[in-house]
Amino acid sequence: MPLLKPTSCAGCALYSGQYGSRHGFVPSSGSGSTGVLIVLDAPGADEVQMGTQAIGRAGQYLFSQLQRVGIEREGFKIHSVLSCKSHDNKLSKAPYLSEVISHCTPNLESTIHEMQAQCRTSGKHFTILALGRIAFKKIMGLQEWDPMLRKDILNYPHWSTQYGAWVIAGHHPGQVMGGQHHLATVLQFAAQRALEIAEHGITQGELDYLLDPTPEVFSLWVDTYLKHNHQFPDSTFMAYDIETPWKKGKDEAEVAREDDDDYTILRCSFCYEPGKGVSVPWNSNYLPAIERLFNSGGNGVNWNGSGYDDVRIMKYLSMDMLRLDSMLAWHVLNTSLPKGLGFVTPFYWPTCSMWKHLGDD
Repeated sequence: MPLLKPTSCAGCALYSGQYGSRHGFVPSSGSGSTGVLIVLDAPGADEVQMGTQAIGRAGQYLFSQLQRVGIEREGFKIHSVLSCKSHDNKLSKAPYLSEVISHCTPNLESTIHEMQAQCRTSGKHFTILALGRIAFKKIMGLQEWDPMLRKDILNYPHWSTQYGAWVIAGHHPGQVMGGQHHLATVLQFAAQRALEIAEHGITQGELDYLLDPTPEVFSLWVDTYLKHNHQFPDSTFMAYDIETPWKKGKDEAEVAREDDDDYTILRCSFCYEPGKGVSVPWNSNYLPAIERLFNSGGNGVNWNGSGYDDVRIMKYLSMDMLRLDSMLAWHVLNTSLPKGLGFVTPFYWPTCSMWKHLGDD
């Protein structure tokens, strides 16, 4: 029998009127002992009938996939942005969407406050696993037009100042089970990251980014790289990346489809030590030092270099180095997954903040 909705639901579009019902309240479920709160968008018919979160098809699919990597349902706290089923199970773009989310916020925040207190007692680092766009937007306080939502948000550690929690965004299980089963591994990874952060915390180090140094300073940077490469030739890898008028702010998979013959290069960036990089304009003041880098005989690593960057660089200068295209390697290992660097980054750099949207500025 569906639970009666509390009096606090009065006045909500899902409580009365053409979309409403007095029954169907679904409170939070689970112990939360892991320090992770899973937030979904809204309960479905099965959840409403039993008064329990995430027991319908999508919930069963979620935890069956997590079990495959040794993650059990027990230990999570589970709540939804809405505490009842939306009309006809349709929430995205519903005319009442913002109203009902606002009305239901106290229910979600009550669970969040419970988890905050529980984590302070247990020593866990409070972490929210937001599954689906609606859940992530709500937890992070974003609007639909926010630049972050136009880029890869999945699996990065986002910090919510409002809730004092780390937030990991993952696919909604309903999306994955609806013909996108190849994304199940991405959903599993999101849950693993949330559990790791809740258990051990996370420290995001400061980046050492040298933007537009003078040509003299850049030449000294090149000298330092060449010395390092000479000392450690087998373990030194120089990552490089060009920006072009077409490429700026775009996903690498999209760039890979370009058939334009415009080989204009705006700037080039380099890094051979984790967390330390330099970016310089592509002009005559910097080209001599750039050419020394590309003719160092060392190991060069790029993303989509063989199909895009290298072709354009070699219109201007020679490249005497071993060139490794990491996007091709990723595609061989993960053929069905997206190839954009914004999507791939958190799998290899788990403490990295989301960054791809910064290219829109």
